[in-house]
Amino acid sequence: VGGATNFRNSGVHIKPKKYAATFFSYIDPVSMKMDDGFTEHSGCPVIEGEKKIVTQWVRLGVDNENPWNSFNTLGIKYSDAAEQ
Repeated sequence: VGGATNFRNSGVHIKPKKYAATFFSYIDPVSMKMDDGFTEHSGCPVIEGEKKIVTQWVRLGVDNENPWNSFNTLGIKYSDAAEQ
């Protein structure tokens, strides 16, 4: 009971189900633009039982030539930031 995930700016409230997961993306795959806050979310209190959370960040542009650690926390390549 409890433990829902609430996306307040988009009016979505997801109640947890056993063995289910919620996936969402911050970027539009067509326009390649970040959302305008619609993925801002929070977890509601768990009243009974437990809620397990797994987070997997997928960084756009990571490949063999551009490993994940070549980007800063804002997603900007260190080499590009040095040129600015």
